[in-house]
Amino acid sequence: MKLEVLLWASVALANPLRLDINIHVDEQKSSCATEETQPLTTNLPVVELLYEKHRASPPQVFNQSFYNFSNIPYAQQPIGNLRFKAAKSIEPIQGELPMNDGQKCVVCPQSQVGWVPHAQDFLKDYYEFNKNLDQKWSYKITPKDNYTWTENIDAVQNMDEACLTLDVMVPKRIYDKRDDWAGYPAPVMVWFFGGGYVFGSKHLFGGPAGLFNASNQLEDIDEQDFIFVAVNYRLGAFGWLAGDSFEKAGGFENAGLTDQNVALDWVKENIAFFGGNPYDITVVGESAGASSILQHLAAYGGPRAGRNKPPPKFKRAILQSPALSPVSDRGRMENVYQSFLKEVGVKDFDALQKADTKDLIRANSKTTYESPYGQFNYGPVIDEDYIKYPIHLQLKYGFMWPADIMVSYNRAEGLLFTPPWVRSRAELKDYILSAYPHFLDEEMNTLLDSVYPYDAILSAVEAVNATSQVLSDFVVKSNVYGLTQHYRYSAFEYKFNFFPGIHGQDANWTFGPTGDKNVNKEQRERFQRYLTSYIKWGDPNTAKLSEDKDFEFYSDGQKHMQFGIAFLAPGVPVAPALSTFYGMLPDTLNDTTCNFWLNAPYWDPDKDSPENSVNLRTKYEDQMSQAHVEI
Repeated sequence: MKLEVLLWASVALANPLRLDINIHVDEQKSSCATEETQPLTTNLPVVELLYEKHRASPPQVFNQSFYNFSNIPYAQQPIGNLRFKAAKSIEPIQGELPMNDGQKCVVCPQSQVGWVPHAQDFLKDYYEFNKNLDQKWSYKITPKDNYTWTENIDAVQNMDEACLTLDVMVPKRIYDKRDDWAGYPAPVMVWFFGGGYVFGSKHLFGGPAGLFNASNQLEDIDEQDFIFVAVNYRLGAFGWLAGDSFEKAGGFENAGLTDQNVALDWVKENIAFFGGNPYDITVVGESAGASSILQHLAAYGGPRAGRNKPPPKFKRAILQSPALSPVSDRGRMENVYQSFLKEVGVKDFDALQKADTKDLIRANSKTTYESPYGQFNYGPVIDEDYIKYPIHLQLKYGFMWPADIMVSYNRAEGLLFTPPWVRSRAELKDYILSAYPHFLDEEMNTLLDSVYPYDAILSAVEAVNATSQVLSDFVVKSNVYGLTQHYRYSAFEYKFNFFPGIHGQDANWTFGPTGDKNVNKEQRERFQRYLTSYIKWGDPNTAKLSEDKDFEFYSDGQKHMQFGIAFLAPGVPVAPALSTFYGMLPDTLNDTTCNFWLNAPYWDPDKDSPENSVNLRTKYEDQMSQAHVEI
């Protein structure tokens, strides 16, 4: 089974009534270079780091004029005593430095999620555009009854715990002039992939060739290239184990975020060797990659709560569909940790650190695969240090670090996560409480009675749409709304409205696979030019063509750039007129529903926090509200 990108990649229509959730595993595999696919050349450039020499891969392999410095270790590998710990920088080596030719490519241990194939099948049925759905979708889908893990589940190739590596892709003309550009080094894009914090890798979409091409189409300004950096970070149990027992025994919660921070440290310290500017870094992420960036913007509770803490290590950010279903229930974290120990066959953390890798990979596969429908057993948690409060409350009260941002969402963000059997008030309440057992009673009543009232006469499809709207707002759109409200004077927003408009669809447009006939090349390049202009200049308009439309700040009338003006049905050509497929429109995010989620109604700190005290929610909100007034 093709798995890593099954959920978070692009969506293509194979024919008018068959939905193909397209994935690019071939691209991911091909980027794991071997000596057969990337012949070594003796005169290729070599960069000398403090701990190794690194030789580039030949640019002609990619049919592009850029060097790929592949698979550079950026941190001490998380094995032995560093397993389940915070990432650490690599120590310098004295004496002769080893040579790394970048030919060993690995991905972090990961697994598919068992409910995703069911979501695929459901979407194919849903997009028949009938009022009714197959009767099978009215029954609950659970790991116990529908997708129990077995040893026969396909594994991802090239998995290795020693996976903290990154790629640096440098246009040849930047690298060749790096010593001459002391006053004009190149901007840097750092890419964090998505995948629900449980699967994916740095080469998920094949590389930046499309972005590089789109960024060099102007003749009337001093065109500038940029450097692309893609980062691996730990996934599943390896990067996101949590729970009171885990923490007390010495485990480090949110270890995957420390991987990303150490990678950013590496970029700041080393990118000048490649011709890059360490002070002009734009982080870009999609889905889990975007919500990781969101957590970095909120690190330590922001500048007010995080006095004497370092700010984020980037200048600006592009957050594409920042999807985050907050894991706030400490009891659930503990249950997952205990299940993981059991599957590994050990009883405590010390034994876990010494366990065989294959046993850990197997346990991670099972506990990831058997995640509840629409959810993931692993992800960021409130640790009262780096993640101090629920992200929704930090957005509400402005506990965020300064930055310039571009943020986006798709038309139907929640549909992939929507359990198709949830079609009534009672079923919605049960589903929410299964994930958030401490959801505040008064807020639950508000949700069901006024924020998302269900109509008892809804058809099956209409009921699914209603549930999808709840999850859309909760998981993605409330984050987008909170970001634009806080950063409104330095924010750009876009909405991706092409059919079918589901989560992750715009990632195909970002990287531009040449073989996808469902993506219009001219439209994609126009979309990419806005992104690359923002990466290089901090303004999506600086490097646009004369016929391109102005991309306005969100604060200019609370408007966003919409790609796909009309939501076209299957079989209709994708926006046939190049000049009319996009434009600035009023933001469609709902103030009422998004503000409901910004109250973090799912979080009861008296029960969800490791701190044992009373009235914590009131205490925290009072602190944040007072600081917000001071700002």
